[in-house]
Amino acid sequence: MNTERLQNLYALIRENLAYLVRKTSLAIMTLVLIFSVVIAVLFLLSGKPFHTNWLLALFWGTAIALINLNLSYPLGFALIGKREIEAIDKPERLFDLYFGTGLVMALFMIIVPILGLVVSVLLFGTSASIYFLMGVSIVSFFSRLGGGIFSKGSDISSDLVSRSNPGIHSNDSRNASSIADKIGDHFNNGLALTLDLVESLMGMVIAVSIYLQDYLRQQVIAPSQYLSVLAYPFLILLGSVMISFFAGFVVLFLKRKTMLGQLLKPVHGIYLSLLLIIVFFLVFSHYYSLSVLENLGTLGLPTGIGPFVCLLSGLILAVITGIVTDYYTSDAHPPVRELLQFAEYNSSLTELNGLAVGMKTLYIPIIFAVFSFLVAFHISGFYGIIMVATGFIAIAPIIIASSLYAPFADQVNGVTKMELGDAPSRVGMEELNIAGNTLSALAKNYASMSALIVVFSLFIAFIKLAHLPYLSIPIFHPLIISALFVGGVLPFILSSTLIRALTYTVIMMFEESTRQLQAVPYLIERKTFPDMRHFIRISGVTIVRDLVYPSLFVLVIPIAIGHFLGLETLSAVFIGIMISGTFLSMTFTNAVAAFDNAKKMIEKGYAGGRGTQTYEHTISGDLFGDALKDLAGPVLNHFIKVMIVVSMVILPIITN
Repeated sequence: MNTERLQNLYALIRENLAYLVRKTSLAIMTLVLIFSVVIAVLFLLSGKPFHTNWLLALFWGTAIALINLNLSYPLGFALIGKREIEAIDKPERLFDLYFGTGLVMALFMIIVPILGLVVSVLLFGTSASIYFLMGVSIVSFFSRLGGGIFSKGSDISSDLVSRSNPGIHSNDSRNASSIADKIGDHFNNGLALTLDLVESLMGMVIAVSIYLQDYLRQQVIAPSQYLSVLAYPFLILLGSVMISFFAGFVVLFLKRKTMLGQLLKPVHGIYLSLLLIIVFFLVFSHYYSLSVLENLGTLGLPTGIGPFVCLLSGLILAVITGIVTDYYTSDAHPPVRELLQFAEYNSSLTELNGLAVGMKTLYIPIIFAVFSFLVAFHISGFYGIIMVATGFIAIAPIIIASSLYAPFADQVNGVTKMELGDAPSRVGMEELNIAGNTLSALAKNYASMSALIVVFSLFIAFIKLAHLPYLSIPIFHPLIISALFVGGVLPFILSSTLIRALTYTVIMMFEESTRQLQAVPYLIERKTFPDMRHFIRISGVTIVRDLVYPSLFVLVIPIAIGHFLGLETLSAVFIGIMISGTFLSMTFTNAVAAFDNAKKMIEKGYAGGRGTQTYEHTISGDLFGDALKDLAGPVLNHFIKVMIVVSMVILPIITN
């Protein structure tokens, strides 16, 4: 094993990941400045007051998100150090290393925004909290968009390069697209996915705050009651964060120091976290006084039990989402194994059956979500629905920690494959990667459902903030029905725009990778590496150009519809976006996760193993789905959230 070359390859990936993050951060800061100027001008033209504190909160939220974006992986790489190379032939040690690193990174990426929100409220006031969230949302949205295009463009391009250049493989250190794929996985499946879930966590706290502020303004509740009811979900989330990390570190300790080492996996940290959080919900709800809810009717339950039931139903929804994801995407269950049978014939049957699997994953979580919302509303109104969302989001910290394991596992699997091929020292690497794929699929599906849950909570806050008479909105009015259709089609338009942008990026990356194979001296002989800085620079030009249309989407649509057609129409558009966007995202994520794990099964030796026609068919399905699973699906989650946040920010402009 050439240890020095492995170290150089790791250094190349890490250095260029930092370079990609810096370039992305600069582009995002430019967009935030443009957004802030546009919003300030709109307020000025409308004659509505615009406070400096709001603008400062927007910049502060952006800065906090960019701190996460730029410092989390340097922290992780510093923790790993050279131990990764030393344990390269001991996958069980790599597992402990990656899971422990993921826990510390997740702790950093959650604590920083929480502290940032507290500072924002203290310095700029509670009215500026939605601007803080807007800053976080913009960074999260465009990180996922740019990261998805870069990651999946390089992934597909690496396969095209291998097919058109004999002797060059899709996992080859001479293939610039292949190295870019490893960089993009850290960015897209690590940073962007984590920012998505952190944004949901922040959005949940801010939704409760905005919802209750309206009751405070109308003097329905006293200031002391407002603080009591507001503190309840905040303390629940804060306690859940601490419990999640405690559970993760307990599992890590037991794995390293006891005989359970061979049995424990990241998912056991999730199980332990669930159990401890349920106990915490029950005890905390029992002793916490919520006297303001006594008049809201709690199904005959004591005051403390009503909110607990709402929280528990949200947590159960998270568990159901995880179980459904595991059943339909894991190679241990029939749906993925059936894909192998279809793959024996051709790739079209594989893709059709995979899409069918993705569609089937929707109905159980959605039906239970509807049931939970109705029960919670009967218990304590819209506040109960927000408590369901709080219970669902409470498990986000351990999901984040577990999902951060996946990019490290995928990288070590890919890098060792580049340098060692199928050498015996790689035994166990595929298992690490498969565990990472399952956790990544779980996190992505959880993110899709959390987008629906959190946006529903923010939508409730939007209705309150806009003082809409939601019980008297004419749902059968032609304008409202038309708005539902318009909202339903917007996620399809955005998905189409993203997929087309990806295809052009793939062509550009393919041409640059091919050019470097011919132009970079000694690259073919493996005496040097591709020029990744140049690769990222020219890719960045294309990707920044692709950010223009989504920027117009999130800013122009709410202003135009709200100003010219009214808030009732804008609300109907949001409902259409929530429904079709969430369904598309979950279908894309689960269908392609099934493709991916079917391919991994063959790589483990099933159905004749690598080199067979069956394997080629699963590769085709996996590449076809990459644009859906890691670009269109995740970006839709962010699109839903950033649309409602932008609408809440510009609400004074579009209302009289």
